[in-house]
Amino acid sequence: MIGHRNATTILITLLAASGCRSEQNSARDVAPGVDARLALSSGGPGNGAGPGHAAAGARRLWVGEYTDFYASAVSPDGRYVTQVDWTTGDLAVRDLATGNLHRLTDKGPWEESGDYAQSARFSPDGHRVAYAWYDAGTSDYEIHVLDFIEGDDAAPRASGARVVYAGGVPQPASRMFDWLSDDEVLIGLYRADNSTALARLSLSTGSLDVLESFDWDQEPGRVEVSPDRRFIAYDQPSSSDSATAIQLLSADGRRETRLVEVPGEAAPLGWEADGSLLFHRGQSGDGAIWRLPLSDGRATASAVLVRENVPHLQSLGLAGDVLYYGLVVESPAYVTATIDFDGHQLRSLPTRFDAPGIGLIVGLAWSPDGKHVIYRVQDPTSAATRVQLRSADARLIREWKLELWPMRTVFGWVSDGNAVLVPARDRLERPGFIRIDLETGEETMARRFDSGGEMGKVFATSPDGATLYYTRHQLRDGVMDESFADIIAHDLASGDERPIRRVHGHGTLTVSPDGKWLALATGTRTGEAIHTTLQVVVTDGSQARTVYRGAGANSLLPFDSDAPPVGSVLFCQCHVVGWSPDSRSILFLDLVDRTSDDPVDVDLLRVWIDGGAVERVATIPDYDAGATVQPDGRTIAYRTGRWRGEIWALELSADPGRTADPVPEGRT
Repeated sequence: MIGHRNATTILITLLAASGCRSEQNSARDVAPGVDARLALSSGGPGNGAGPGHAAAGARRLWVGEYTDFYASAVSPDGRYVTQVDWTTGDLAVRDLATGNLHRLTDKGPWEESGDYAQSARFSPDGHRVAYAWYDAGTSDYEIHVLDFIEGDDAAPRASGARVVYAGGVPQPASRMFDWLSDDEVLIGLYRADNSTALARLSLSTGSLDVLESFDWDQEPGRVEVSPDRRFIAYDQPSSSDSATAIQLLSADGRRETRLVEVPGEAAPLGWEADGSLLFHRGQSGDGAIWRLPLSDGRATASAVLVRENVPHLQSLGLAGDVLYYGLVVESPAYVTATIDFDGHQLRSLPTRFDAPGIGLIVGLAWSPDGKHVIYRVQDPTSAATRVQLRSADARLIREWKLELWPMRTVFGWVSDGNAVLVPARDRLERPGFIRIDLETGEETMARRFDSGGEMGKVFATSPDGATLYYTRHQLRDGVMDESFADIIAHDLASGDERPIRRVHGHGTLTVSPDGKWLALATGTRTGEAIHTTLQVVVTDGSQARTVYRGAGANSLLPFDSDAPPVGSVLFCQCHVVGWSPDSRSILFLDLVDRTSDDPVDVDLLRVWIDGGAVERVATIPDYDAGATVQPDGRTIAYRTGRWRGEIWALELSADPGRTADPVPEGRT
C-alpha cells in the first residue's frame, strides 16, 4: 500500500517472514472468471529452495542486516540499489559489486534533525534519483530529486538536490513509484477526504495530474511502469478479502484493464523488454514468480511460471533481463515459554507467533481466559491497520483490516472477551479509545478525546471489562505537560468518569487480577542518571506507593517508601509483563541499561507489592520487545530474533518457456 501519512516512525523494523506452511501452486487455484489463467510450465528454470535457493539463473549478491527493501530500487545498469541509511536517515545507495553503502544526502545526526528519506527510484538513464523525504518540522512528506554521479574509481555522489513538491494538501505518500518521462514521476497522494490517488508530478513545474483515485483500503501496494512508459501495472485488493487483482492503467489514466485475479496476494515485479509483465503470487506462506505476455495492454497468452518457492519477495526492479529482489530470511517472532520460578529459568514451549506475510507483530495481548491472543501486524506495504486474533496454540481465528490508526499498540480486553480497546485515530483523524467487536470487526468510539488538549495513550481495562483506566495529560501554554498525569476511571457502560489520583510521569499501566490495584511504571532522570520506578495505586485512589526504584545497571532495591519519583520525567524505559494470579506480585523488565535496539538478554524481575526483596526470576534471551504473561502467571510470550536480508538477481534469459496457449482478453 501507499502508506498512511501519519506513519512517521522509522520503518526498518516493519518486515518479517511468515512461518505458515506452503501450498502447491496450481492452475486450479485461480478464481472463476479471471482474465488470465495461470498455467504451470514444465519448461521453466526449475524450483528454488526458498530463501537462499541456488537454482539455475539465480545469484545471491548480498547478505547482511536487513534493509527496507520495500523502499529500494535497482539502477538501470544493475550496479546500485537505493536504500535508507537508518543510522542517520539519509538517502544512500548500496554498491552491489562491493557491498559498500554510500550516502547521497547529508542531513546530520538524529540529534540535529528528525528528517529522513523514504523510497527512491533511478531515472531511466540512471543520472537522477527521485525520492520521498519526510520533513519532521512539518510532519509532511516531500518529493525531492538529485543528480546521481557515478565516478570511475571514486564513490558515487550526488549534486543539485532540490524539492519538487513540498507536501501540504494533497500530501505525497511515502512511496515514490517510478518515472513516467524525463520530466514526470509517478507518486501516491493523500487527499483531504482520506481518499488516495496515483498522480503524475512534473519535476519542472511541480504540477499534479491525478490518474486514478482509490478508497483508503483499495490503494495499490506495488506499482510498475512499462519500458515504453505507456502503461502502469499495480495490485489492488479484490472484492473478496482473500483475493488480489493486478490492474493495468494507461499512462494517461483513460483506460484500465484487469489482467489477473488470484487467491491470496499478488504484486507486479517489473516489465521485460518485450512487454511481458512479471508478477509475484503468494498464498499461505508460499510464493512464486510468474510471467504474463502482453501486447498493447492486453494478455496474449497464459501466465507462465518462472520460479517457485520465493515467499514474500520484494522486487527491486529489472535491469536488462535481470530481476533484482530482496528476501527477508530472518526476522523477530513471538515465542512462548514456561517460567520456572524455582529453577530461575525459562523452559521453551513449541508455540510461536510469526508475522503473516511481510510484517511485524506488535502489541500481543492474552485474552482474560488465556485462550486467545490478539495483536497488530505492522506492514510497510499497507496503509490499513491489520489485526489478527489467534488461539493460544497460534491457530488463526480471524483477521481484520480496520479504518483506524493506533497511537500506541496496546490492546485492552473488555466485556466477556468479545471486544478489545485500542488508543487510535479513526477515519476522520479523531483520537480516542476505539472498541473493536471481535465477532464483526465493527469499530466504535468508546471514549473520544479533544485532539487539541487531553490525550490518553496509556490505559488498562478492569478484569470484569466494565472500567477503562487511563492516564490523561493536559496542555500547558500549548505544550503537552508530561511531568504528571491524572489517572481516570471511565465507566464503559454509562460514560461516567472520576479522577483517581495524580501521579508523576507517564509509562505503562496495568490492573491486578483482583481489580484492586493499578501498576504504573515510569522513568525519571536526575542529572545524568536514569531510573525506573514502579508505583502501585489502589483503584479507589486511597493509596499509592513506590514498590521498585532502579538505580541503573538493573540494581535491585527492596521496597523502600511511598515517595514520588524525583527528577525530570521520561517515557518509561521499562515494561510490566504481568501480575501474579493472586495479585501479590508483578513481573517486570527494567530496560534502562539497554543501550541499543538490538536483541539482548534481559532479567525478568518479580516485585512484591507489599514489600520484600525484588528477585531475578529468569533471564529472557535475545529479548526484542513485547513480553507479556498469560493470566496463569507462568506462561510468557515475548518477541525475539534478529533481522537478516538477502539481495538476489534472477537471470530471466535462463528461462526457455516464454509462451503458452492464448487466453481471453482482459476486461476493460
